[in-house]
Amino acid sequence: MSGELLLVGSIPLDTPEDVFRTFGKPLGIYLFAMPDGEVGPRRHWISRVHYQVLAAHPELEVVQHPAPDENGVERQHPRNAADAWWFKVRDGFDRVRFGDPGWRLGYARDAINSYFVFRTMKEKGMLPSHLRFQVSIPMVNSVLPPRIFPNQKDIEKVRPGYEAATRAEIAKIVEKIPPTSSRSNGIARPKSRTPTGPLRDIRLKGQSSAI
Repeated sequence: MSGELLLVGSIPLDTPEDVFRTFGKPLGIYLFAMPDGEVGPRRHWISRVHYQVLAAHPELEVVQHPAPDENGVERQHPRNAADAWWFKVRDGFDRVRFGDPGWRLGYARDAINSYFVFRTMKEKGMLPSHLRFQVSIPMVNSVLPPRIFPNQKDIEKVRPGYEAATRAEIAKIVEKIPPTSSRSNGIARPKSRTPTGPLRDIRLKGQSSAI
């Protein structure tokens, strides 16, 4: 019966253990792979990358950030598209690059930490033995939509570097998590370029193809 259901990633619980305990047994028999729920800042999906990665980059300048809440306290997650983070590439830079390959975006770190919980619960019989670990990563066109760059020419200055950083994160996940245990579930928009490499059995959320 496994493979009849696909959890797209986000689950409104606080920790990976909460997600695995809540849904592992009742849904596990129907799943090929299970995500960690995209807990914590990752529940903000692409906005998490905007405020944790782009806003801190020294070659990028924040043009707009989400308005404070009703009490004047900062908000990292925008209310809507008009309230989103906006960026510009600082003068003098033709190409924005991201350091610390494999770790800069945070996806590999979170996947490795969540996989430890997943593996431990699986070894204790708390999750079905066939279940594989699912990783959800937004692709480049999702993270860098034209609406967040007032100067559209800036997109092509940022895109190659961010794509390289995404490839490095996936390579690190493949390196650290056994290939028979994991499945990557990337978000791909039309015209997104998907990372290549030793990954197999990957279903991209929003499309049915595998690489």
